[in-house]
Amino acid sequence: MTDADYADVCERLLGRTPGGDHVIGCKLKVYWLERNVPAIDDDSDEESVQRYARSYILQLIGGCLFADKSNRFVHLMFLSLLEDFQVAGQYSWGSACLAYLYRDLCRGSRAEAHKVAGASILVQLWVWDRFPFIAPRRLRVSKA
Repeated sequence: MTDADYADVCERLLGRTPGGDHVIGCKLKVYWLERNVPAIDDDSDEESVQRYARSYILQLIGGCLFADKSNRFVHLMFLSLLEDFQVAGQYSWGSACLAYLYRDLCRGSRAEAHKVAGASILVQLWVWDRFPFIAPRRLRVSKA
């Protein structure tokens, strides 16, 4: 669902509504999430813990798994997917992450492209596995 009222979704699922220029279109600045994570402690209620978990997971999604080219925004459609953790745990996040990366690798192969979005660490790990002469050498540490 990409036509949702994301201010309402943020308020309901994160407990706060981003204001000003923190939301651009359907994307939220990851910086806002970092600065507005709801604090929790040992006696926090379950709703506060779930809001904290959603905020943290959304930061992972925007900063690593489904990163945009600037690595500054996360699409708010992912927040709706985190409403029910039981259901969210059944999604194939790995497949979606790879599909997102592959799609952007295709886009990035064009001459006018300057950056690639997605979890580029997966490409690096694949290269290191397939081309060991490119991988950094591991230093052997002598035990004293």
